[in-house]
Amino acid sequence: MSGLDMGLVKGGWIKVAASDGAPAHSVRWSVPQEQGDPDRILDAIRDGLADMPRAVHMDCETGPDDILAVFPVADLHIGMLADMEETGHDWDGKKATRVFQDVFGRLVGVTPSAGTALLAQLGDLMHVDDQTNLTQSGHQLDADTRYFMILRRAVIAMKFAIDTLRAKYATVIYRGCRGNHDRTAHYAVTLALSQHYADVEGVTIIDHAGEFYVHEFGKNMVVLHHGDKANAARLVNFAALNGPRYGAARATAWHCLGISTTKPARRLAG
Repeated sequence: MSGLDMGLVKGGWIKVAASDGAPAHSVRWSVPQEQGDPDRILDAIRDGLADMPRAVHMDCETGPDDILAVFPVADLHIGMLADMEETGHDWDGKKATRVFQDVFGRLVGVTPSAGTALLAQLGDLMHVDDQTNLTQSGHQLDADTRYFMILRRAVIAMKFAIDTLRAKYATVIYRGCRGNHDRTAHYAVTLALSQHYADVEGVTIIDHAGEFYVHEFGKNMVVLHHGDKANAARLVNFAALNGPRYGAARATAWHCLGISTTKPARRLAG
């Protein structure tokens, strides 16, 4: 008897003797792991958001149709846990949500009116991508409470931002981007928002899965990306290929980590 709990063992190596008397060789074995059911995951997200209040129509003053207000939101890292004794600061998911709501509300209050608001979620909305709490390279992350709760708080934060914008802007567009910390989890946030606002007039949730996003507004172009997978030259090429009127754009605004600027499109392309 090995004394191992076979319910916990995932694999190992065994020595196999050769039939011809040759030295024994090692063979790797593993226990097939149960795969998660996508439908069960979606049902769990749906049930967890069931008690969220449905969005309702809000009357607001119509701003100038020729103005687009862009609200970049980057690196919120909801779900990050920090301890005062270790880092000099206390931080958790509740505090992150509360601070974001306070700051974003004040930001919207001082931003000029416009016909349309673009909520540009630029990635790393959540600190972790799944319940393993690991980075892409396998480093352990300090996460606050359960993964489902982190995901839920991320959805609530973005819903707060959208509803705050709806109180001031007749048209609100949301586009979420992948980050290196939430490279797949951000899809769940986008899909939850897409379902929540499916029948709400004036709200558009862009649910395209691409890592880059180009938004054209009159003679202007807005390009969104997290910033870790493309340099400025690649972004210019992407905008040129995916923006139907890129050559005619008077100005292009680039919003990503490391690049957040507005310059004439021809100057950037040159």
